[in-house]
Amino acid sequence: MWADQCVPKTLQLKQLEYALADRQRYLRECKLPLHYEVAEKEIAEIRLEIEQVKLDLANVDTTEDSGLLLDQLTVLQKQLIRDENVDYNGVRDRINAIMTKLELMNIKVPSKVKHPIQPPEMIGSVLRFKQNKIVRYLLDNGGIDMNKLAILGFPKEDHIQFAQLIGYSLSGFSELSYVDDDTYGAAHNMAHQGMTEEQAKIQHLEEELHELREALVEPMARLFGKHPDDLRERNLDD
Repeated sequence: MWADQCVPKTLQLKQLEYALADRQRYLRECKLPLHYEVAEKEIAEIRLEIEQVKLDLANVDTTEDSGLLLDQLTVLQKQLIRDENVDYNGVRDRINAIMTKLELMNIKVPSKVKHPIQPPEMIGSVLRFKQNKIVRYLLDNGGIDMNKLAILGFPKEDHIQFAQLIGYSLSGFSELSYVDDDTYGAAHNMAHQGMTEEQAKIQHLEEELHELREALVEPMARLFGKHPDDLRERNLDD
């Protein structure tokens, strides 16, 4: 049951993340204000869809009541984006009320958008993230170390960015327990292929999507009574 729900959702998540990266690239390149505005709305809606899929994956065993709350949350968030005449404060109050209920039910709620990736650079013979000298100085002279920071309950995204800002080595960064594969994969592409963050994220997502599709070929072929090569040829045509 878990696999039946999670495998398609995982593939959907990767496809949405690729679509988000593609729209963000288009946003940077478009010059007409109208096109820019449309792209911004599309990006916001894709982000909402991504958060909904993440919630679905995180809460596979949720009750019907919590599922309804999650659906209401998504509808209200989309309303904030699409309806220019919406009662912003009223909708925000309803969103906050639903999120409070979900937290009381121990249901995971959407996480914040990730911070940008610091560009890696070669320092001597070691690849390191570009250091923020102020942040590094505060760490060295502020009377607190990373072990202390680790137990203060800061969000994972902040720990990931902090490690970059203090100039962590790329290899050491990959071994930190809170670093996700997507962030490291993008940073690796930036360092070794000279890509921008946007290009690196797109390539990483394309690689992940390809690997995921390949992993699904055999079980999906058995499920639908097809030969695996037939599904591979269809993927190439898509």
